[in-house]
Amino acid sequence: MNKIIKALLEAKYPNLDSTVLLEIISVTPNQEIATEMLCGLYQEPEITKSRVKSDSQGVLTFSSYDKWNDRVHYKYMKAEQRGAYFPRSVKKEDVTLENFDSLKCSYKEGETHTLYVNTGKIEERQDYMTFSRWENLPYEETEAER
Repeated sequence: MNKIIKALLEAKYPNLDSTVLLEIISVTPNQEIATEMLCGLYQEPEITKSRVKSDSQGVLTFSSYDKWNDRVHYKYMKAEQRGAYFPRSVKKEDVTLENFDSLKCSYKEGETHTLYVNTGKIEERQDYMTFSRWENLPYEETEAER
């Protein structure tokens, strides 16, 4: 481990064995955060946006921040879909919820493809991204803010 970190820990905790602290730090997911926390230097980033807009997932709503992995966890709404294998002769526009089960088939290499059909329901999903990516997405106003 870095000599600077060792010297910092020895200065902060002169009565403790720094090798024990270094061992603890080395098994954490983020050694820099662990060192900052032990030395009283850590400041969690301020999440300034509760909602952002993503081109691929629509409106994303902040749930929590994982400092150890630098991840912003969020929720979003997505159209629920059913998917299955279909003969290559079946086109996406031909598949409906009503005929889905009768048209689907077992996988056959080169003879089938996967198609998805919307169920008409919306489901809440969860995902995560890095803090910097979250901060770079555009802010999404709530209805009350408009």
